Amino acid sequence: MSYEWIDQIISAWATDFRLTVYREYKDVEVRSADVVSSSGAKCQIWIDPPDADDKVGVHVWNYMEKRADSYVPVSQLRDALKSAYATALAWVS
Repeated sequence: MSYEWIDQIISAWATDFRLTVYREYKDVEVRSADVVSSSGAKCQIWIDPPDADDKVGVHVWNYMEKRADSYVPVSQLRDALKSAYATALAWVS
């Protein structure tokens, strides 16, 4: 499936938290954002496109050993993104 169905949710979340959403990586369509602390520590949040069951994967990692994954219905995507942001903030603090 396409990101088109969830791009509005992702864009609103990114605006609320002043994040830049990356849409392409190595010529592949993606949706990801970095959360960076003032000391330079960073985490990446990335979002999978909806699957056939209208579920979306939301992932956080700190570019090292920490990683958190959730799979939610599109209706819960906004809350999952807020939770991923909170996780990323805790990890870079």
